[in-house]
Amino acid sequence: MRNHSALGTREQECYQFEKVEDFKHIIEIRYRLIPYLYSEYMKATLNNEMYFRPLAFDYETDPIAIRIEDQLMLGDALMITPIYEQNAVGRYVYLPEEMMKVKVKNGKFILDEKLEKGHHYIDIELNKIVFFIKKNHIIPICEPALSTDKINFNNIDLIGYVEDKVLYKFYLDDGITKDYDSEDNMLTIKVENNEVHSDSSSISFRLNTQLSNEI
Repeated sequence: MRNHSALGTREQECYQFEKVEDFKHIIEIRYRLIPYLYSEYMKATLNNEMYFRPLAFDYETDPIAIRIEDQLMLGDALMITPIYEQNAVGRYVYLPEEMMKVKVKNGKFILDEKLEKGHHYIDIELNKIVFFIKKNHIIPICEPALSTDKINFNNIDLIGYVEDKVLYKFYLDDGITKDYDSEDNMLTIKVENNEVHSDSSSISFRLNTQLSNEI
């Protein structure tokens, strides 16, 4: 994870701070999210759509959402609400629809709480990450690795908020060849009645949609 700074400025690489283990877990979270991040990025590229979007793009008729400038949609399923204030222990967030709060600590993903549409104050400790998943959506994650070429894409965990059923288009290529627009790269994952079905015979999917479960 590269750091951008200049000569003569404060050293700010991860290993320069206290509690290096917390930084390690944060980097691991990034790697665990790569199946989702890459899939949503490639779908946005192929469909000429936006990868990151302000809430106003997805909820244009919501008079509150269109004025929010510090929350973002990341891909189709995920909303992020970063903290910008130094030493803050939480923040107010606005949910434009019912969502699942996901708390990540020590590299573990915890489906923490279902929250109704509206304003909420969210406690976020310094060594935790919180994001939100839309209702009837899932995100694919993997086990952490030291580099992208070491990621095991044959075993994928699916976490999400499933009340009815979910159909997810999962983009996954070989990471080497340039056939990025091949139809073979787009897999279909269907979740219904707590069961997972896909058109891939080489990938094992494990589903978790239960509250307070760690992954």
